[in-house]
Amino acid sequence: MFKLESRSIYLHFLHFTMKAIAIAVCLCASSIFSFSQGMIDGFMRGKSNVTTALSYSHESYDSYYVGDSAVTNPNLGVITTNSLNLFASYGITPYLDIVVGLPYVSANSGQGYWAKQKGFQDFSFYLKGKAIEKDFGAIGKLSIIGAAGFVLPASDYIPDAPVAIGHHSKNLEARLLFQYRLPLGIFVMGQGGYIKRYNITLDRGMEVSVPDAWDYVVRMGYSYKSYYADVWLNAQEARSGTDIGPGVPFPGNAISYTRAGFNLYAGLPIKNLGVSFNMGFTLSGENIGKATRYSSAIVYNFPFLIKK
Repeated sequence: MFKLESRSIYLHFLHFTMKAIAIAVCLCASSIFSFSQGMIDGFMRGKSNVTTALSYSHESYDSYYVGDSAVTNPNLGVITTNSLNLFASYGITPYLDIVVGLPYVSANSGQGYWAKQKGFQDFSFYLKGKAIEKDFGAIGKLSIIGAAGFVLPASDYIPDAPVAIGHHSKNLEARLLFQYRLPLGIFVMGQGGYIKRYNITLDRGMEVSVPDAWDYVVRMGYSYKSYYADVWLNAQEARSGTDIGPGVPFPGNAISYTRAGFNLYAGLPIKNLGVSFNMGFTLSGENIGKATRYSSAIVYNFPFLIKK
């Protein structure tokens, strides 16, 4: 009888441990992708203009969604992600920009024995073009912008480790954006995009299908001279995928969410230099952490590349 009870306790512990591993694998990496709404905006840089930003982000949570049910697990503690991100945008012509980004990410769990993982995550490259611009004079201006790009893993990080920093998949992405700007600087923007993710092969030889997703952003804000502010709502819907569970590879999970937040920017007395701050909050989700994210950045426009 004692042996049977001991075996039952052992199996329960093993099942719980495997589930905790599955949760940690999914959550530490999935949240990193969910604040990508800032890469493509409704403003063109202008010919020969270069805008760069170096940002620091901190994200943490102790509750998460298994499927679409919010739960907690004290054996995982607080899951924390810190990242440094280099962003640059260059105006090839008045109607065509190049946008690139590269984050260095560190992720760890506050409890348990999950190994910390850190390194360069994924390199992002986009072409953004203004297709239509219609000026209505005193009642505002409409811009229609298209963007297409790709994402490539920038280092040999492990996507299926207990604490992961990314999917390690190659992605293709296409977006269409509408922005209406009033003469006083108030604007509204809406964009939609499709993310095509390609299969990956894990270290143990298993090929995993990483789900594609639809992604939507709505933004309303104010921009005038060297000041900028907005509020945004970002939703992503996975087209397929699994739920968190023992033995289920993280990259195959269906990651969906609705998030909201705000961005602030102000120019500094030093010419061409500014600072920004933003926050984001997870309102609902599927197989993702219920996270809060804080970011700050130094923004610089290279004067020697700005056309006079």
